Amino acid sequence: VSNIDLRLPAGRAIAGRVASGATAVVGATVYIFDASGTVVGSGVTDALGDYVTSGSLPAGPGISYFAATASPAARGVGNGLVNEAWNNVPCMLDCGVTAVGAAIPLEQAVAPLPNISFDLQPGGGLRGTISSSLGSPLALVTVQVVDAAGRVVGKAQSDSLGHYVVDGLAPGTYFARSINVLGLQDQLYGGAACGTACNPLNGTPIIVTGTGTTPAIDFSLSQPVAVFANG
Repeated sequence: VSNIDLRLPAGRAIAGRVASGATAVVGATVYIFDASGTVVGSGVTDALGDYVTSGSLPAGPGISYFAATASPAARGVGNGLVNEAWNNVPCMLDCGVTAVGAAIPLEQAVAPLPNISFDLQPGGGLRGTISSSLGSPLALVTVQVVDAAGRVVGKAQSDSLGHYVVDGLAPGTYFARSINVLGLQDQLYGGAACGTACNPLNGTPIIVTGTGTTPAIDFSLSQPVAVFANG
């Protein structure tokens, strides 16, 4: 018998586990990024906290990926845990995974690449109330939180009582702004007006320590000030 071709497949999956200490994290999404930071694959953990990415990722010499439990659009894990980039770097939302994470070389093989695992720790958070300048609670207003580098790390919408909570934050200094579709003037935390292109880092710093929730990060939104021109 001749001409038997035993080439390895051109693609491969990535596998691992997501846990918090000894407790498996069920239903967590692990995102896989290429070198440009584009999401190219994902996997969801099962009842044991194990995941395998769906589909097949191109593999071979010089091909590497990055992994995280958060993407720029969504957190893959809730319940107040701090999402991470592999290997053991906080990545709470839009962290720039290719800059902060460790590269994962993916050589050709039949079996998935194992042990791309995450051990997530409980985080802290912040909470507050969104109201109008007349004191009425405002629902469905988004609060966006950024870290000291200006990266978006969390966001939440206010409920019918104007209350919101952003959790899963690593200890550190943060800044917050409101985003509404009610025609009201948005604010930085601290009271300054905030237009579409305002810099959240110009607001009042918010300190999050340990697993505590920093309270009273409140916003009071008013009608925009009209500007009139002669003629």
